[in-house]
Amino acid sequence: MPAQTPPKDLPLTAEERARYVGEYDQTRPDGTRRRVRVVEENGSLMFRIDSTRAARLLSQGSNVFAIAPPIGGRIAFDVVNGRATGFVTFGGRPLEAVRVP
Repeated sequence: MPAQTPPKDLPLTAEERARYVGEYDQTRPDGTRRRVRVVEENGSLMFRIDSTRAARLLSQGSNVFAIAPPIGGRIAFDVVNGRATGFVTFGGRPLEAVRVP
């Protein structure tokens, strides 16, 4: 089996990072929701599930990011008028989230 290619980590400007920063309600497989956050820390985007689980987002281009360990997977943002309105995570069952106003 060939080795997996490591994800890219394309640079983003502060303006590009800002379009994703915010709070989102993610729907779990059982229908319940959990609040997740995308925050900027030291020039990087971080995906925070709760106070103990966070991972860096690595830009793959076209509003798609690899989620670094320990969480892992991929996240694809929906961007409308320069601002993310939600996303879908992949790495098991796809989970959708919508931005909290």
